Amino acid sequence: MAESVVTTRSALALPTVRGRALRVFLKHRLAVFGLVVMAIVASTAVAAPWLEPYPYFEQNYDVVLKPPGRDHLLGTDNLGRDTLSRMIRGARTSLGVASAGGGMAIGIGVMVGSVAALWGGWYDYFLMRATDILMSIPTIFLALLTIAIFGQGISNLIWVLALVFWPGTARIVRAQCLAIRNMEFVMATESVGSTRWRILHRHLLPNATAVIIVQATIFVAQAVLIETSLSYLGVGAQPPLPSWGNMLNEGQRYIRETWWLVIFPGAAIFLTVFALNMLGDGLRDALDPRSQHRL
Repeated sequence: MAESVVTTRSALALPTVRGRALRVFLKHRLAVFGLVVMAIVASTAVAAPWLEPYPYFEQNYDVVLKPPGRDHLLGTDNLGRDTLSRMIRGARTSLGVASAGGGMAIGIGVMVGSVAALWGGWYDYFLMRATDILMSIPTIFLALLTIAIFGQGISNLIWVLALVFWPGTARIVRAQCLAIRNMEFVMATESVGSTRWRILHRHLLPNATAVIIVQATIFVAQAVLIETSLSYLGVGAQPPLPSWGNMLNEGQRYIRETWWLVIFPGAAIFLTVFALNMLGDGLRDALDPRSQHRL
């Protein structure tokens, strides 16, 4: 009887909590702006093959380095390729690689951090020392070292991003799971004989979801920067596949005469990273029960 009453109260409280979180999020104007921008960028990336006014690889030497105009809204590059088409396809490359790498990093980090927190002992010691070693290596150096060992390519780039970012996730998830594990309801569950896997799936991970979601937006933003940096250095996405990073690399040679080859990719990187960070701030305020905005 008591259990049914608690279940009913929880079911009634859930919509209230969700509604309150939504209201807090909508009050965060920059977060709403970030959500709108990311919705546009993600939709553009998904629909890239249908939105490109010209094939992104098509070369037309009659319009080399043409400034923005009616036929080419964002101008053309040194090979006569349409900049708008390459920007649209670059969104697919940069955001797709960053999302895949960030998603894998979150998955690995959640698994490592939750296992370390729940099992403890030698599991915790070994996993956290491995995490410390990876976090002690500068991010861009670790990425370059991994690419030097395993080679270039989109698939390898995704794995590089996962390798670079999972230690941070593991640290955060471990701290969150340790705090939840010491709560009375988890200790009561352990006392009645629940297995560790059941505690992990029924209590720890659901209560750590808010932190994981916020962390995901932050890591995707960082992954966009790393991906574009590597592509700019020539070890990320390889031509003719455009990325905002290699577009910057190609355009810097003509920056004095053809400003559009640098301004537009740079603005896209800035706007995407800014939008993801603002979205993460809004989600943190909305999902964190300790936030003062929730009072």
